Parts: sequence; C-alpha cells; structure tokens
Amino acid sequence: MKRIFIPFFAAAALLASCSDWTEAEHKDFLPPMNQNDPAFLTSLRDFKVGEHLVTMMIVRGTSTAPNRQNQHPMSMPDSVDYLLMTDVDDLHPALSDEIAEVRSKKGTRTLNVVDYTTIRSTWDAMKEASFGTEHEGDYTEEKFAEYCKAETEKQLAACSRYGFDGIVVSYLGGYDSSAAAPFVLAADTWRRDNPNKLLFFRGYPAFITSIENQTILAECDYVIILTEGASSSVAISRPTRRGCSEQPGRAGSLRAVDRRRWRRRSGGRFAPGGRAVGDGSENLPDCTVR
Repeated sequence: MKRIFIPFFAAAALLASCSDWTEAEHKDFLPPMNQNDPAFLTSLRDFKVGEHLVTMMIVRGTSTAPNRQNQHPMSMPDSVDYLLMTDVDDLHPALSDEIAEVRSKKGTRTLNVVDYTTIRSTWDAMKEASFGTEHEGDYTEEKFAEYCKAETEKQLAACSRYGFDGIVVSYLGGYDSSAAAPFVLAADTWRRDNPNKLLFFRGYPAFITSIENQTILAECDYVIILTEGASSSVAISRPTRRGCSEQPGRAGSLRAVDRRRWRRRSGGRFAPGGRAVGDGSENLPDCTVR
C-alpha cells in the first residue's frame, strides 16, 4: 500500500509545483514599436517614395461620426499607399481631418471614388418610381445626360472639398458606354483643371474607348481591373487582355501584370516589374496595370 499511497502524494505535489513552474508570462524580445515616433514615421514616408510593393485599399466614408476602427484612415495598415474612399457625400469633418493627417504622418494618399454605377442606379430607381405618374415621361436618355453630368461634377467636387489627393473614375458598365459619355468627359475636364492630382481608372479600358475625345486612359496613373471573381490566372488574364486591347494610341503600352510585382520608380511614375498574368501564377487576388 505504501508503494501506491506515497507516490500519490508525490504526484499531487509535483502537479502543484508544475502549475507554478508553467505559469504563462509575457516576454518582450523586441522593443515595442511606437507608431507616433517621429523617426518611425520619417522612415515610413521615405519607404513609400522609394521602390516598393504598391498597395491600395478601399474604405467607406460616412456622414456620421466614425465609431469603428475600420472607418478611420489613420487606423489603416501603415503599408497602404492609397486609400480609395467611397460614399463621400457629406463626409464627416473627422474623416476630412484624417485624410490630411494620414498624408502628412504616414505618406498615405486618399482618393475619392467617382462612381458611374451609383449615378445610373439612382436614375433608374427614380425612373421606376415615376411609372404611372405625371412625371413618367421626364426620365428620358436626353435628360439622363444632364443628370449624369451634374451628379458627376458633384462627386468630383468632393476632391477639393475634403482635401483628397485625387480621384478614381469608376466605370463598370458594358461596351455600350454612350450613355456614360457625360460622366467620362466631366472627369476629363476635372483632369485638365487638376493636373497635379492623382487620377485612377477602375473598370475595363476598352469599354470607354468609343467615347469621342476622352483622354482619361492616356492621363491616368493607374488602370484597376477587377478580378475578384476569378479563381485562376487564366480567368484573370483573359478579361484583362480583352479590356486593355482596344485602347487607341496605346497599343502595346499596357501589359497585365501580377499586382504584387509592381514597383514604384522615383518621380511618382509606375511601371511593371514582374511577369505577365497567365504564365501559371494561381489565385492572384487583384490586377492593376499601368
């Protein structure tokens, strides 16, 4: 019995002691990073003007006081170069202040998304609501052109109103872009008036090449082609090449590349530094071409 009884107490003692020995204790093996440290912020800004992987991120604006971390530009990852902000109507002053703060502290630039889909969807909803009323005949394509131009200019005005660094012209319609001509040409006018601002185009370039006198494709700093529905490099390369193949005056000047292989040159211009999409790379989450 002693051979059984004595080890029992010994085991209990060992368990009690082991509990003390294995108590979790936090250890800092690296010095803590202070994101407000002037030296860190200077290094971050220097990094962003040098050669590096370029990162963009879409964020949503709000007219109410931001109450979540993902609503604050200053809370976005330090590695982000460009924040593309949607829903900027009546933007809350706190966000406008942070647009300037994140630029000055982190070197992150913020652009407002000027979206044709929003304009068209709102018009179609108003047109549908007018059916059977005295205003049913008011919603013609000729009147849409006036409405589209006015709404586009309203979205464009947000750039200077809130201190954005530029705009993203987003057209996700089809090949028949004739109805979007006022949208595209208003953005062209904005570009001529704001030559030092950033200009990105979001969508398939081939969709707007038929619009006479448009210069966005020649002027833009980035063309962003959406590929989030693709599951392979082939599914990415086909629409990318189709979207880039019909740009008059720029034949061969655009090449679809893995967005993770982009490099930034000094002077603010961009160029591909990697392989063409479609060479076997799988699961590319996005594709940006210049």
